[in-house]
Amino acid sequence: MAKRKQPGPAAPPQPAPAPEPAAKQRASKYKPTKSEQRADASLAEMWQELEADKKRRRQRQAKPKSAARPESVDEPKPPHPRLEPTLAKMAQATDRVELERAYSAGLQQAKTQAEERALWDALNAGKARLSANPKQRKAKPEPAPNPKPPAQQSAHQRKKVSKPVGQTTQQKRSQARKYLPNLLVELGPFCQGCGKEYNHINVRELQVDHRDPVSSGGRDDYDNLTLLCPDCNKEKGDRLTLGGLQGDNRKNGRLPPQREKNIKHGKLKP
Repeated sequence: MAKRKQPGPAAPPQPAPAPEPAAKQRASKYKPTKSEQRADASLAEMWQELEADKKRRRQRQAKPKSAARPESVDEPKPPHPRLEPTLAKMAQATDRVELERAYSAGLQQAKTQAEERALWDALNAGKARLSANPKQRKAKPEPAPNPKPPAQQSAHQRKKVSKPVGQTTQQKRSQARKYLPNLLVELGPFCQGCGKEYNHINVRELQVDHRDPVSSGGRDDYDNLTLLCPDCNKEKGDRLTLGGLQGDNRKNGRLPPQREKNIKHGKLKP
């Protein structure tokens, strides 16, 4: 008769698995929609592109850079194409009259601040060149040819001479405006009434006016001209001299002591 096998020792009881959290159970049961799956795929593609871009950037930075060409300090700046003829005239000017005419013509052509600055630099360089060379200073104007005597003139010429046409106010202003470059060279970009300083951009706001009003006996020539800002020119009018305007500005505080050094024109001497 066969013997029965004795049962071995019983295995220790296994601990029961811990229940999963409720949030994990809900997450395992959730299935993303097709739109969410597409969005996840596009995000993964974008991430791969970013990683590839970073890798290319690291490889580019690792390459040895070629030696850059050192920029010369004395290398001249490229000229402005629009102002090349004007700048050439200013560089070849033999007197100040020719230099100032070229400068005023260039201001009418300039359209940017850089071009106006280039003209201003060329004007200062021309002044320095002419002052260094005494032979190239302001030349005297040639005398006008003598007109024919009335006996040799035709009837049409005598008629034109006998009936001169008076200048309008606009013509007088434009005629006085042509002296602006000369006055800027002589006085600088300063108002002679209040001492206000102008730069190369807004220097056109300065106005040409008489020191002593012509209506009060002042001379209508270059020696009686000065530069004023619009406010001082409006305040002066034809009732004040330049000295009277400066006195009023000192009383009103429009001419402080620190601006006195900018004043070069006082009352015109008789």
